[in-house]
Amino acid sequence: AFVEEVSFGIALKQLKGAGFHVVPIPVDENGILTEELDCIVAKELSGTEKQTSSASCFRALLYIIPTYQNPTGCCLSEARSKEVVRIARKHDLLVVCDDVYNLLSITDAKPGRLFRYDSK
Repeated sequence: AFVEEVSFGIALKQLKGAGFHVVPIPVDENGILTEELDCIVAKELSGTEKQTSSASCFRALLYIIPTYQNPTGCCLSEARSKEVVRIARKHDLLVVCDDVYNLLSITDAKPGRLFRYDSK
């Protein structure tokens, strides 16, 4: 499972407890670094084949908190959100989007959810 380098500790503990190999992806003040995500995923998945069976259509999992990330509080920009979706499609990643904080915006402009940027 690919995860933000700094993330919700209980979720990380649950992933490890479920037997996932947890791979951290670097973040900055604006969230996950998408170039790093693409490179690290490509490296980790090199040598594995894409599945053609619909029962196994994902090669790995990405756990991400795109809005008001815990513990950093940052929100992914529209550009980074689109990149995360593109990378997930490219590498057949199942994105587990922990988006529980989306409704906590104190302004009228609420951040977009990741699925909003997926055209499929």
